[in-house]
Amino acid sequence: MNIFSRKNSSLLEVLNALRAENAALKNAELRYRKLVEQSRDGIVIITDDCKVYDANQKFADMIGYTLEETAHLSVWDWDKTLPREEVLELAKDVNDKGHHFETTHTRKDKTSFTVELSNSGTIVDGKKLIFCICRDISDRKQNEARLHESEELLSTFIDNFKGIAYQVSVKELDAFKPRLFRGAIEEITGYKIDDFETVNWNRIIHPDDIMQVKQKRKMCLDFPESESDMEYRFITRNGSISWVKENARVVKIGNEQLLHGTIFNITQQKKAEEEKLKLEEQVRHSQKLEAIGTLAGGVAHDFNNILCIIMGYTDLVLKKMTTEDQSYSHLTHIHKASKRARDIIQQLLTFSRKVEIRKQPIDIGPVISETLTFLRSTLPSNINIQLNLDITDEMILADPTQIHQVIMNLCVNAAQALQNQEGTITVTVTSRNVDFKKFEVCRYLPECKYIKIDISDNGPGISPEIADRVFDPYFTTRGNLNGSGMGLAVVHGIVKNHDGCIAMNSKSNQGTTFTIYLPVVNSRPGSAANSTDTRSVGTESILFVDDEEDITIIGKMILEERGFRVKTEVNPLDALNTFKNNPEGYDCIFTDMTMPKMTGDTLFKELRKIRSDIPVVLCTGHSDYINEEEALAAGISAFTHKPINGNDLVNIIRSVIDNNRR
Repeated sequence: MNIFSRKNSSLLEVLNALRAENAALKNAELRYRKLVEQSRDGIVIITDDCKVYDANQKFADMIGYTLEETAHLSVWDWDKTLPREEVLELAKDVNDKGHHFETTHTRKDKTSFTVELSNSGTIVDGKKLIFCICRDISDRKQNEARLHESEELLSTFIDNFKGIAYQVSVKELDAFKPRLFRGAIEEITGYKIDDFETVNWNRIIHPDDIMQVKQKRKMCLDFPESESDMEYRFITRNGSISWVKENARVVKIGNEQLLHGTIFNITQQKKAEEEKLKLEEQVRHSQKLEAIGTLAGGVAHDFNNILCIIMGYTDLVLKKMTTEDQSYSHLTHIHKASKRARDIIQQLLTFSRKVEIRKQPIDIGPVISETLTFLRSTLPSNINIQLNLDITDEMILADPTQIHQVIMNLCVNAAQALQNQEGTITVTVTSRNVDFKKFEVCRYLPECKYIKIDISDNGPGISPEIADRVFDPYFTTRGNLNGSGMGLAVVHGIVKNHDGCIAMNSKSNQGTTFTIYLPVVNSRPGSAANSTDTRSVGTESILFVDDEEDITIIGKMILEERGFRVKTEVNPLDALNTFKNNPEGYDCIFTDMTMPKMTGDTLFKELRKIRSDIPVVLCTGHSDYINEEEALAAGISAFTHKPINGNDLVNIIRSVIDNNRR
């Protein structure tokens, strides 16, 4: 019994141990099953012939089958990416190290999705099993695709961006080493993107602007809620200077502060703004010239009336004196000064375009001599003017006043180049036959004989950088207060309108020479003494009309001295009534143009209504409303300007009376 008792006891211990082990196995299996069933990933165990050995509910749900149905499936029922034979071969190669890869699974309803799969092989009860963990990554793949698409769109946008986008850590702001630096880099700077691995953006910013740029960027750190706008210059790869506009602000990504910015090329905008300012300045200058012209017209009328009185009385006094009289010389100087004043008024009117340009054959020598005589009194005494005239009887077809203006402008320009220091202006006038084929500037001129005028100074010269611009309108190197930029432009226009050419030659520290070529003409002006008698006389009756009483007195005295009978009126309406009362009693009417109550041209029309053949001479100090061509076309017998000397007055009246009788 004891033997059996000991054996039974031993068996019970073994049995209890087996029961405990079995319970442990069941508990382990329960934990394993619970773990598998609660997994968010699909888990499937397959045999080496690719049939399902076991699977969790998640896997069944992923492929659209019931858990019971999965027991009858093989790998190729849900993974159709490879042929069956290739799948079987791959299954044989799976070991305990396993594989990790992405593949596509197909659901029962034929739809597919992307999975991330990890597998490993093991031997259970002598049989190879392959454990597979399948994770549906369709959403992640879609998000990655969207992210990639967004990155592609952003990259495409930046690469086609008309500006430059950058991102730099505030810690590297001084060194400016951006993490992002893309966009129209080559188009704006001339540098390629790879060049900025060695070229720092700050180094190409204009030296005069770099401090301002750094200060404004740092302001972004002090005021992180604000944006910083700045415009500055930079030097492109080819050395030219361009303008950019930079906009920047600080943003925080994680724990790091970054400066985000954009840079746009605004060079064309800057040029447009400069051009706009230049055009505005030109408009202001034109308005200024217009105002000067209006003022000049008013001054010319009143001043010429005054000169007419001065010259008239001077003429009358001189006629009653001999050259031996003590005052004769004084009065002669008064008369010459009056003529100079008259010429200055004419120049002012020409400058303001208030008189017509009339070309005539002229001897240019005396014109230049008179101009230089006038200039000597206006230029500083430490500037010497030399004139070398080497011409004989050559004539040019020109407006004397405009030639005067050309010489004046060039000499004044030369004097300003000397900068009020001691120097010499040399004017040389010669004549020669010229073939301009070898002259680049004047190549359009025909081969013939020309008057050549050289105006030179021994000043500092003109730099090559601006030599091509000296004739541009409004270009000046002396600033707005000291120059209008119109002097040489006016000279260029006048010379060209006279069928000539102007060229410039300048060397640093050796002075500047302007050379003018004007074509020679064969005709010479007729002598006034030959065309009209300076001592014309008459007995005819003249009605002399002018609102300046002194002018009527002078006119009456001059004409009566030559034998004419003269009736004067200072009111044009009174003159019209006088003529109405005796229309046949007058042989000629001499009338001013600008008068109160009635202008001279209107008086002419009223006079002709009374008597259609009455000769009328229209005289004006200056008028914007009528010129000689318009006056003669209207039927006025003669048109003249104040101040008019006695001989010219008599000769004009004598001429129109005689012509009217023919």
